[in-house]
Amino acid sequence: MYLKIAVEMIAALLAVFGLYSAVRLLMQKLFGSEKIFLTVEIKSREDAKNADMLIREAMSAFLVTSSCRVAALISSELAADAELIETLGLWGVECYIAEE
Repeated sequence: MYLKIAVEMIAALLAVFGLYSAVRLLMQKLFGSEKIFLTVEIKSREDAKNADMLIREAMSAFLVTSSCRVAALISSELAADAELIETLGLWGVECYIAEE
């Protein structure tokens, strides 16, 4: 009997938490600032090779922001990397060059 009550209480708590999370996420999408977006930092050649994976991971978090925008911050030495620029263009990612 006590086990059943404990399980029902845990289920109720999880349901309340799930509802709270869903409402909070919906409010963020509807009323969140369009000026907030996710950024991928590409500092090295290794990061440039993994740019596709990094961008895909950032895109998977699109529910966090209302703008659904992803930007890439790349180092100045990688600005001339044609393959990296092509990958960023393919995903429609805004590109900013970091000055060190």
